Amino acid sequence: MGIERKRREELVSINKSVCQAVIKKQREVRTTENAACKHTMLLTFLYSCTGGAALLYVLYRWLIPAAVQYHGGLALIWHEVIVEPMLDTLTQSTRPQRLLSAVQKNATRGRPL
Repeated sequence: MGIERKRREELVSINKSVCQAVIKKQREVRTTENAACKHTMLLTFLYSCTGGAALLYVLYRWLIPAAVQYHGGLALIWHEVIVEPMLDTLTQSTRPQRLLSAVQKNATRGRPL
């Protein structure tokens, strides 16, 4: 009986050490997978931003000016619908507020524009 009990205890301790090694390996694999997933997400985000910037550049520098050059109504629509709201959002002010601040900065007392 004593030998069987020792053998059983040895097997239990071996099983525990094997289980601990497996759990440790699984944690390492999960950590590696999480790091790879984070890198993939970061690269996807960077590629999306780069693609969006390239698209905006093409629109702003080539496509819109070419269309506006041949149709005056498109110029008005472009500035009223796209440019002005974008500037309002970026500067946190409206067009009249921006004009007033520009006049106040550049005005000289007693000298009309």
